Amino acid sequence: MATPVKQNRVSPDDYIDSVDTAPVSKPSTHIGDDIPDMPDEYIDSPSDIEDITNNTGPSVQGALSTDDLDNYTRDSAKSEHVRSLVNAPTGDWVKDDRWMYEKRVYQGNCEHGDLDPVGRTVLQFNGKPKARVVSSIEHQPMLFLRISPDVRYKKDEPNKLDMMTKLFSQAEDLYLSLNGKVWSTLRELRVMLENDDYIVRTMNGDSGAVIVGLKAIRAQR
Repeated sequence: MATPVKQNRVSPDDYIDSVDTAPVSKPSTHIGDDIPDMPDEYIDSPSDIEDITNNTGPSVQGALSTDDLDNYTRDSAKSEHVRSLVNAPTGDWVKDDRWMYEKRVYQGNCEHGDLDPVGRTVLQFNGKPKARVVSSIEHQPMLFLRISPDVRYKKDEPNKLDMMTKLFSQAEDLYLSLNGKVWSTLRELRVMLENDDYIVRTMNGDSGAVIVGLKAIRAQR
């Protein structure tokens, strides 16, 4: 497995098939024909069941009596927080603020023509989009966008590009849409993704929304 040379924070790397470890993607449905293939991770994984059955420590009666447990009152803040995570909406989010940028290189994931001889170069951006209110709950998840100029194909489907390659191509189209010209240096593409406003399209991953598409914000008529 390719290992990042630099990784300063824990983030949902498992969602991205670009490290060549994720399962084969499935086509998206009811979201739009221009959406990249939906990652398999939007489906609940067996680990959800293991979390229930494989708790550490022996099962004991505990300090609370049955009556104590029956008299437990609802913690509204806790319940709403969990509910917002379980029911986080997918679809389009508006990026309207500056996002953080970090360059990564996946050591050992090397192919002819890569930018860096050490491994695959990845541009990662993360931040929160404009908040959305769904079912009276405000959602503003932390989102991660990862793109790569180093072309990769899926291991199980060698004729299909992986997600980070697709997103890089969509970033190129986004730059053309916003600037009326193609980018000439990678810095121009990077600054746009950091600072400009645009729409990110998401699907559900095991721990929240996963970016699977980019597009420009269309002016209202």
